[in-house]
Amino acid sequence: MLIAQSGLFDPDWYRAAYPDVGLTGIDPLRHFVKYGADLGRRPGPGFDPAFYAARYPDVEPDAGAPLWHYLQHGRTEGRLPTPEAARTHDGMVRVRRAQAELWGGLEETSEAALGALLDDPDQPEQVRFEAGCQSVFWLDFNGKDGEAQALLERLGGMSAPFAGASARLIPLSLILSRRGAERAATDALAAIRPADRGADRVLALANLATDDGARLELLNTLYAAHDLAPLRRIDPVRPLGLDNIETAPCAAAKTIGKVSVIVPAYEAVDTIDTALRGLCRQSYRDLEIIVVDDASTDGTFDRVKALATNDPRIVPLRQPRNGGAYAARNAGLERATGDFITTHDADDWSHPEKIARQVAALTGDPARIGVIAHWARIRPPLKITSNWRLSPKLLQWSHSSFLFRRAAADRLGGWDAVKVSGDMEYIWRVEAAYGPGSVQRILPDVPLAFALDDAGSLTRNPLTHVRTTYRGLRHYYREICRYWHRQAPGGLAPQQQALKRAMLPAAIWPGQDGSLRADLLIRADCCDPRAVAEMAALAEQAPARQIAVSHRPDPGFVGRRTGYAMEFDETFFDLLRRENVVIACPEEKVEATETLSL
Repeated sequence: MLIAQSGLFDPDWYRAAYPDVGLTGIDPLRHFVKYGADLGRRPGPGFDPAFYAARYPDVEPDAGAPLWHYLQHGRTEGRLPTPEAARTHDGMVRVRRAQAELWGGLEETSEAALGALLDDPDQPEQVRFEAGCQSVFWLDFNGKDGEAQALLERLGGMSAPFAGASARLIPLSLILSRRGAERAATDALAAIRPADRGADRVLALANLATDDGARLELLNTLYAAHDLAPLRRIDPVRPLGLDNIETAPCAAAKTIGKVSVIVPAYEAVDTIDTALRGLCRQSYRDLEIIVVDDASTDGTFDRVKALATNDPRIVPLRQPRNGGAYAARNAGLERATGDFITTHDADDWSHPEKIARQVAALTGDPARIGVIAHWARIRPPLKITSNWRLSPKLLQWSHSSFLFRRAAADRLGGWDAVKVSGDMEYIWRVEAAYGPGSVQRILPDVPLAFALDDAGSLTRNPLTHVRTTYRGLRHYYREICRYWHRQAPGGLAPQQQALKRAMLPAAIWPGQDGSLRADLLIRADCCDPRAVAEMAALAEQAPARQIAVSHRPDPGFVGRRTGYAMEFDETFFDLLRRENVVIACPEEKVEATETLSL
């Protein structure tokens, strides 16, 4: 029965809430089905029919219709079953909006918004807790780790589920460890309530281990949980590091088809051995490992050629000029002959069972087009980091691990040859073309790879930093790609590709820094349709003038849509289609005759 299987009916609660049920001698569930639903009674604390009917006017309010609607439609549509759930949902929407605006350039108003939510006793505790955590991450990113620690300690005064949450105690441990308080950091991890102890806690504990043996023992609990080969040191005398980890040889996995692994490499002579060692020892043997040297000057290509003499699966290619990692991937894709395609960075190490697990997950469902594994970022010797900002998540899903069917590449083409975020865009492209569920993230609680967290990489450059996902180069790229995925989910025609390329900031392309000359630079909130309409009018009035536009969020605009980040108004993309309009990014590289702020 639908109601019995829903988890919403609580017989003890129902009997206590409606004492007449016990007087009838009828089984509570039978009573509810026969009488209670028609009387508008609640089946348990998890559903309120009166609230549901009032919040959603399209639902009939009588004869048990609200509950039936929720079970048959509303639950999957994300509708809310109780006033308590609605208050939490609405509060969390406010937190997420403040988070997007905080990192998107509205620091003053969004800091205040998060503070107000945290201090509001009428907000559900979950909302207050999340508002506090987001404030912590911002404070720490801006060098205020003392204030961040104090706020995390304040959150410890909440009820047990929040005081003992890994979302509070892992960041607290990371701050304490960073400040040299190793014992206190360990105590913080020990205080995580048992129900919330997961892989991220294990990784944080491994960071605090006093010797390599203890660290390996902790890490290997994650692999043992999935029957994966444990890690060990290659040389027991040397300390742990990406260049000194391996597993015992793994038995050959079942082969279903060839996997082409594309490895772009630039100035990677110090790390390419580690990357290829992990790939050549994969239990999935049917591989071609296409290493595309991006015109390195440090001997990378010679080293790859030498390694290829020992393993014919390694295919060395060399770009005639440096064009960036995604252009190198595309060169590898042209050469690839596999049934499946994946990529690998030249400074990462992969567990030898990674590809086998990915292929098994991908081929286990014909509707699945791609799978993504998880990794941990490390700094020498083998310390797990939370990447670019403080987070309770030390395990992240790895864009570069995306393994997909060759048919997707045949249909959708290769990667955008941009500086950053091309791997994320490609995953979105596949999901847009093949639908929800076509891409699966597998084994979220074990690192199937380790990535070198290089502070000097593109992700740390101010122009390309991951923070610009919220505002800056990555944000523009993200929003324009989302627009085109909506316009042509099945893939772009050549004319559409040209339009998309023309809309992107010049700085997204390798070799470009965003420098340009413009007759007019306009600063405006590109989320605001009224501001976009003003820009469009100016562009139309003077078609011969080169106009550069820069997104400047307006704290007074209240109609903003936010997901992960601020979402530009649809009319903004129509504006970018104009031949005389370009994006100013970075704005300081634009030389303009006139500047206007809207």
